[in-house]
Formats: sequence, structure tokens, C-alpha cells
Amino acid sequence: MLTTVIMGAGVAGRELHHRSLRRVRPDQPVVFVDPVPQQDVPWVPDFDAFTERNRPSDAVVHICTPTPTHVPILGELIERGVRRFVLEKPIASSSAELDLLGNWVAEVPDLTILPMAVWPYSAAVQTARDFVRLTLAGSDGDGLVLHMAQEKFRRVDSTRNRGGTTSAFDVELPHQALLARHLLGPVDEVEEAECWPAPWAAHDPSSGGARLRLRHRNGAVSHLSTDLAAAERRRHIRLTAGTGTRWCEVGLPLSRDRPWSRVRRNGMPQLRYDDRPIDAFLDHAYGAFEERAGLTSPTVPFDHHIDAADLILTVRAAARRIRGADDARTVLHDTPSPG
Repeated sequence: MLTTVIMGAGVAGRELHHRSLRRVRPDQPVVFVDPVPQQDVPWVPDFDAFTERNRPSDAVVHICTPTPTHVPILGELIERGVRRFVLEKPIASSSAELDLLGNWVAEVPDLTILPMAVWPYSAAVQTARDFVRLTLAGSDGDGLVLHMAQEKFRRVDSTRNRGGTTSAFDVELPHQALLARHLLGPVDEVEEAECWPAPWAAHDPSSGGARLRLRHRNGAVSHLSTDLAAAERRRHIRLTAGTGTRWCEVGLPLSRDRPWSRVRRNGMPQLRYDDRPIDAFLDHAYGAFEERAGLTSPTVPFDHHIDAADLILTVRAAARRIRGADDARTVLHDTPSPG
């Protein structure tokens, strides 16, 4: 039987990966690896201690440590015989590290690295996927526009260093960029990239939020924005086609305590889903690790993750810094919904 090893007992490891695993795989053996002792879960201080009683080849390792450690840890554990990984986002800190990841996946026998793919596994996103497929059938993407916005008030997490980052390019945007790549295909041009600081983290020019406008190879356009100083929590997708008479709106789950989504589409009643995309992703991931037959969830190819991660690294370096957020934010609810 496979044993799960969660590297890192921080927010991602304990509050996201572990909680989800307890729901979808309640009998799955889980061990945390973290230098800080953990009192209420099986724990070892390092991977050496884990291998005293377990074989690396029987482990599924979740990399939930700070981003700069992801690729070094992967490299070390691959050398030691681990072949199954779940990799938290952001997946890497540089283009060189992305190249390493791509080389390992291509060259190491039996290696599977599954980066987190949250929104492609949302039940509600299937409607968006169908909308895009029908729109692109027989035509290119000219006139197809994706708006995706995420808003939350992140002052407490930032000031307490929960999540290990204050940058908008590390919070939500990696997941948004992946979904844009997944829905609309490769990005040919970054038409706009801006960021701004939060009042409580002025040292980080992207701590308050960021927005991107992307031109995809098929002519479609994506507008992605994340606002980390918003008064209300929102995650929202809107797709429009043609002159805007055809549209689709998706309200994504807001938190683990509000695990539902809603969908509206022109000419159709509103639908609501019980929606836990992290659960769906991990269930699919473990099915792949166990070579379970009959998997129906969409698979996000590894190169999509590389494309999205490389995009975020590029815009992070090139984004125009705005001094304050008041005139910078373009949040989705400022624009009237279609219909």
C-alpha cells in the first residue's frame, strides 16, 4: 500500500492537502515531514527518519514546503527512489528549475509529478469548458474573452507569514494562469501586467494585487486579477463570445467552509454544485498513482503547468509597479454582468 508523505506542515500541507485526503482517502496512511514537531499527526523530522521503516518507492510525496525548496527537494528524493509526487504551486522559482522539472519528467523512468490543478477539477468549470469548446468549434478564438477575478482580505495571513509569501504572483494567479491555459490554449502575448502593494506590506510591490491581460494563440483574450486587500471574498469567472450575447458565469467555491459553486449561462437556469476541486484533483491523482481504470476527471498535461508557471515568472519580473491600489484595481464586480 502506498504511504503519503507530506513535506511541510504549514497552511498548504495541513489545511489543504491533509484535510482533503482525510475526506477522499480516510484510510490512507499519512506521515508529515517537518523540522517542527507535530503533536496530533504522525510525524518525523526528516525524510531519513521516514525511510527507516518505509521504502521510498512506496511513497507518494506531497511537496508543500516554501517554493524555493521545491525543486531541490524533488531532486534529492528522485535520487533516493521516490517516483510519485504531488507538487504545490508555485511549482518552481526560476525558468532553469522549470527546465529541470521538464527534463526529469521526460527522462526518469516511471516518474510521475502531478502539480496541483485546482480549478480544472471544479465541477462548475465543466460548463466553462463546454462553452469554450462550442465557441471554438469551426472558428478561431477572436471575440472569446475570459475574465477571472479572485478577491480576499489577506492582511492576517501576510503579517503572520501564513502561506510563506506576500506576493500576488504566488497567491491565486498561478492557479488562474493554469486555468486560462487549460481553457483557451497557449499564450502568445502578455498585453498588460500590473501590480501594487498592500498598505501593510509596502516592501513588496505585488502584495496588494495584480492583473494580467493575455492574448492566446487562437485570438482569445484572458483578463486575470487578484486583489489581496478586498473587503469581500470572491472567486469568479466570466466568459463572453461574439458581441457578448453569449456568456457563461461561474462562481467558484470561496473556501473549504463554503464548498459550493454556481453557474449561469445565457438562456439557461442557474445551477449550483457541491464542489471540492482539491478533493477531486487528489482523488484523480491517487487513481493515477495506483493506475486505477475508468478515471473521468480532466487531466491537465504537465506541459500546461510548465507554460503557466513560466508565464507567471515572466510577468512577475516585467509587471508595471503601481504605487497605490485605488486607481489600479479592476475587479470583476465593477463591470456589469452580461444579460
